[in-house]
Amino acid sequence: MFCQKCGNEINDGVQFCDKCGTPTNGAQPAYNYTAAPTQNLVASLASKVKINGIIWVIIGSIQLLAALVFCTDLDWYMTEAITFLIIGALNIANAVRDFKYSKTVIQSPIGIVEKFQPIGGAIVTLIYNVLFGGLIGIAGSIYYFIMRNFVMKNAEQFKAIEQSV
Repeated sequence: MFCQKCGNEINDGVQFCDKCGTPTNGAQPAYNYTAAPTQNLVASLASKVKINGIIWVIIGSIQLLAALVFCTDLDWYMTEAITFLIIGALNIANAVRDFKYSKTVIQSPIGIVEKFQPIGGAIVTLIYNVLFGGLIGIAGSIYYFIMRNFVMKNAEQFKAIEQSV
């Protein structure tokens, strides 16, 4: 089935569009938006989080492929292979977490600012990707900082949405 509002493909049995949050089959939203701009704000964040997940899947996949390439010459590149394997797995885990959150934030926009406010984890991710993942790992971190900036710029609106839940 497809969302009547945005046209996004929706699995059967799902009560809300994971892209725009529109209820399907007459279901009531998990929260009550006060205005369309706030609904668009949460949907925009969910879209950004999903894009971030896609970026991390691509980066992690490239890193895992690099690990396989390094494994072919066991004598010289085993350390590099293990490093790329670990970093790639961490980045795939970031992607899975982002995909889950992109759906959760639509249904329950609670704690958005608190989730994005701490910066330590993002800096650690940037550092290990720069040191061990090369330039390719920087793209995901840069996009995360762009997404974080979006949340911080709209922090008051996100907090107002949370209070209306």
